[in-house]
Amino acid sequence: MSSDSRASELIGVAAEQWGLITSRQARTAVGATPQLLKRMADTGVLERVHHGLYRLARFPHDEHLDKRVAWVAMDPSRLAWERLDDEVPAGVLSHRTAANVHRVGDMDADVVELTATRRIRISVPDVTIHRGGLTRTDWQVVDGMPVTTAARMIGDLVAASHRRRPSRLGGARRSRPFAGVDRRRRGSSD
Repeated sequence: MSSDSRASELIGVAAEQWGLITSRQARTAVGATPQLLKRMADTGVLERVHHGLYRLARFPHDEHLDKRVAWVAMDPSRLAWERLDDEVPAGVLSHRTAANVHRVGDMDADVVELTATRRIRISVPDVTIHRGGLTRTDWQVVDGMPVTTAARMIGDLVAASHRRRPSRLGGARRSRPFAGVDRRRRGSSD
């Protein structure tokens, strides 16, 4: 296979996963060499997004690009559609990122948050990976990405808020909002 046909095939594979492709995927799927990836980047066909991760330069703008990059980087050997066929992918978008994708609330999703079933480390900046169990009922595909369901997302956010600010609830109990109120009367009016 010529390098031009490999490049065309690589473009087709990347186009099917949001314009993104990892160097491992390129090597496995189309037999692309590091030299071909460099040449495609040098000529403006690909943009290097992160070490070992490329994006088609002329691919349309994507509001979820940071989320897609993080998710693809979690398992750089396997293509997106292979992973979405799994009963439970290695990881899914979760917490505030899931809220953003579901368009729930106005939480600041300043980092991409994912939940993984096993320990995963990636070097993409501004990504937090939570470790936890996932079942098929915990996630769904939204905009082509695996995202926790709304119910799971709410549970994750509540659990995370208690871990981040455990003293808030304790402080509320200590502030004794019913101080001076006869507890018997308060209880009987319920």
